[in-house]
Amino acid sequence: MTAHAQTQLRRQALLKLIARHPRDTVELRRVSGLPRETLKNDLKHLADSGAIARLGFVRKVRQGGSRAVLWGLPGATAFAPRTVFPTYAFKTRWVTVNPYNPEPSA
Repeated sequence: MTAHAQTQLRRQALLKLIARHPRDTVELRRVSGLPRETLKNDLKHLADSGAIARLGFVRKVRQGGSRAVLWGLPGATAFAPRTVFPTYAFKTRWVTVNPYNPEPSA
């Protein structure tokens, strides 16, 4: 298989991933396993050809890092169901209140 054929197959696979739902560059890199420059070149080629569009940016990758670009099909909305948002853990404390004694007991 020639290098050109491998490149075309790789770009078709990226297009299929993005066609399912919009994905950011971090997720595409993690799922595809491609090096950063290869992925960047392939996404640029697909965007220049009009196959995909830049929908916007998502959260910062890590503190001080650059924002990840959200890629999708042209005309798609900028909704990414797999976007990770911070979750917060809450501690639950059960308290029994005696109506005759207003001081709660744990």
